Amino acid sequence: MEIKINSKYKITSDDKNIILQEIKIAQQDTKTMKQGDEYTVNVGWYGTLENAMNGLVNREVRACDAKSFKELKQVIEGLRADIKQATMGV
Repeated sequence: MEIKINSKYKITSDDKNIILQEIKIAQQDTKTMKQGDEYTVNVGWYGTLENAMNGLVNREVRACDAKSFKELKQVIEGLRADIKQATMGV
């Protein structure tokens, strides 16, 4: 499985886990990639898809710079919209 959630995250799986991956862009040339190439970093391993989506929301909530509950609600609603869009037709 490989499903892109938004421009920043996607989920993949192996035989035991749902894996949340952060999508990054190389900032400079390296031996294995050029500046601007996209790569992923595993940021969480979960037993269920639901737990992976909760992990995504929790990760973004902890990283946001919201100064009010209204701003925090907007962050969460934005993530929910991304997840809904990624699962359209399911």
